[in-house]
Amino acid sequence: MKKWNLLVPVLFVVAPACIIVDDTEPAADPYEAESAFCEDLATAACSADVVMACFMSTEEQVSDDTKKCVSNFLGNKGCNPLGLAYRKEGAAECIAAVKQAYADGKLTLDEVMDEQDACLAVYSIGGEVGTSCEADVDCDGAAALRCVLKKAVGTCQEPEQVEPGHSCAADNAVCEEGFYCGSDDACIQRPGPAEACASDKPCVETSRCVDDSCVPKTGNGESCAAAEECEGGFCVMAAGQMMGTCGSQVILSPTTADSCDRFLP
Repeated sequence: MKKWNLLVPVLFVVAPACIIVDDTEPAADPYEAESAFCEDLATAACSADVVMACFMSTEEQVSDDTKKCVSNFLGNKGCNPLGLAYRKEGAAECIAAVKQAYADGKLTLDEVMDEQDACLAVYSIGGEVGTSCEADVDCDGAAALRCVLKKAVGTCQEPEQVEPGHSCAADNAVCEEGFYCGSDDACIQRPGPAEACASDKPCVETSRCVDDSCVPKTGNGESCAAAEECEGGFCVMAAGQMMGTCGSQVILSPTTADSCDRFLP
């Protein structure tokens, strides 16, 4: 075992204190300016699959057509079509959702809804809690407010989901899917096919209210005139036509009504 020689003096050297001054400038927010956000949003939307679908580009043309796509997107106000005030909060999340939605040149209803919800933090009318509303865009999306409907009247709230049978009297209470807030302020089951409905008594999600009665939505592959008729969420029409076919996705094409409008001149 090693023994310490207590006769050897032990010296403790105390180093002078050092003060480190970090004069590095904080990183600039890449989306401080709306123009930077819009440029990246357009780039995210104009994926190679989108360009090839909407411009019918060959592989050799994709690079040049991508530049046209970005330019057209910005010129068509695809970034901010309603001309709303820009909020940088959530900019990165909005761009990520758009990139995900348009990655393969096809759109599903979930992708469209995710994109719209994510981008509400960037562009919304900005209604405060309690403000009357008709749609989510009327509320302050950056503050996570959404338009909560109660007895066909909407107000801006931060939604809180309520289980079936529980009270939905609170202004921000939202019933689970398949249920609605009834006249007794409790979450009750939505009416199904052939049952009575009204603006304050919505049908189950797979049905719609027609002449005060719930009727099943139209299945995929069947004829339609509007998206709200379709169980899959889309009424896919050829450009210039008044009737289309119900589906659960839209494949972008210059011959499919509205699908490439954000990207073409």
